[in-house]
Amino acid sequence: MIADFSVFGPFCQLPAIGPRKCCHDVGWRRVISTGPLPSAGSQNFEHRTYKPTNWITTIVDKSRDVYDTENGFLRLNQYTNGSNVKGISVETGQPVMLFVPIKKGQFATISYFLPPGVDAPKPLISNVFHETFTEVSLYIRTLQRSAVDSDIYRLGNILQKMLISQKKSFDGSFIGCCLYDGPDKSSRHIEVFFMAI
Repeated sequence: MIADFSVFGPFCQLPAIGPRKCCHDVGWRRVISTGPLPSAGSQNFEHRTYKPTNWITTIVDKSRDVYDTENGFLRLNQYTNGSNVKGISVETGQPVMLFVPIKKGQFATISYFLPPGVDAPKPLISNVFHETFTEVSLYIRTLQRSAVDSDIYRLGNILQKMLISQKKSFDGSFIGCCLYDGPDKSSRHIEVFFMAI
């Protein structure tokens, strides 16, 4: 089944998420093993394995056949700006991660990366929660350009077709997308992925 990403609202309209610490400094991209890196936007993909990571996550619903990403980002920003049991600002890092379901009627999620050692108190906002991902193996495709919806959707569909054609085993129930730059940048580092199984 090829993914239908038209239900996910426009990434180029997402609110700015503020300054973020470089992902290379906080551990998300500390890869356990990887093959050669393809150039951004190439016709290749990578197989990476990541160490366990922590995230702050919210669920986003559909509104008029698109996901309500704006309110999701607002909830996460409220949490990082002190809407938690300690009333403190919480440092987050890159990337921002989105999980988009393939089947219609399911929820999508938006997550901010929590660097190792960051004090991340319990959220006061409903529908915001902590998640820990165990070690995970991913098939990833990279894009470096302006955040145009069709680029992200096309990249996801291309990756899915490539994995199928190369008989790779992956979880096709959702697609993941990592955004490394804010929407104000003219050239953004974007990665889409499927979990290897």
